[in-house]
Amino acid sequence: MIGKTIAWNLESNALRTIIFVPIPPSKMPSHPDYDDRVTQIARAIGPAADVRDIIVSSANREPFHVGSKRRKRADLRATLQVQQHLLPVDEKFVVLLDDMLTTGCSFSVCKAMLLEHRPQARVIGMFVARRVLAGLD
Repeated sequence: MIGKTIAWNLESNALRTIIFVPIPPSKMPSHPDYDDRVTQIARAIGPAADVRDIIVSSANREPFHVGSKRRKRADLRATLQVQQHLLPVDEKFVVLLDDMLTTGCSFSVCKAMLLEHRPQARVIGMFVARRVLAGLD
């Protein structure tokens, strides 16, 4: 439903100019707690959506919402890598997509990593907040 809502709010020809890049989860795909829901949301935008896992986790880390210690950008960056073969070669608009915005650390690190490889890229963030209300059925 979230992906369809994103698509519904875009102009009809916008998907031709956008690359959706899910911000990677804290666990690698081989980990039992791997959660690819952000990629699923991006793919649900529709078959015409250009979804690329340009930035991936290269090491498992504790999620932001666990623990009270503030993460350093350098520590996060050390657990991520850019898959250069997926970088855009043209002037597409890049949307970094995440399921939560807590401190902005993941977004700012991922944006900086993309801009190192494509300084001319136009990169923005899109964040999906979800909330479960207690007592509502």
